[in-house]
Amino acid sequence: DIKIDCINHLVGDLYAVKPSWLKKIPGLFTLNERIVLSGTWKDDLYFAYVPVGAFNVGTICLTADERIRTNQKAHDSDVWYKNGGENRNQKNDPKIEYSPYEINAPQTPFVKKYIQHFERGQEVEYNKGDEIGYFAFGSTVVMVWEAP
Repeated sequence: DIKIDCINHLVGDLYAVKPSWLKKIPGLFTLNERIVLSGTWKDDLYFAYVPVGAFNVGTICLTADERIRTNQKAHDSDVWYKNGGENRNQKNDPKIEYSPYEINAPQTPFVKKYIQHFERGQEVEYNKGDEIGYFAFGSTVVMVWEAP
């Protein structure tokens, strides 16, 4: 059983995730669009479940929050390293408050993202075998677990 206390959508590119591309582009999983679902499992140990979009596989759907929309053309300008760094400069401007979603958390420089926190007792809970979400075609899931 897991309890999700944070959902974090990071807008990014959709590079292919095949081994040849992983060798060619360092940090590829940090560049592609992804959603980080983090929380606790087994005696409050940390875990993160990260569906990562990829080329031809950009749509990630979650059962926990249907407002999250990945692979949206309107998000293309949100990728910080595009436009010769102009987007990066804008993200460092403290006067700019932007999110493709309703803002309920401060934005982080360099990355436009949506963050949703759940208070203790309000976490999203999943049991073994429950559907967390799906890709509209298929891609990669990165999982991180703190060992007991």
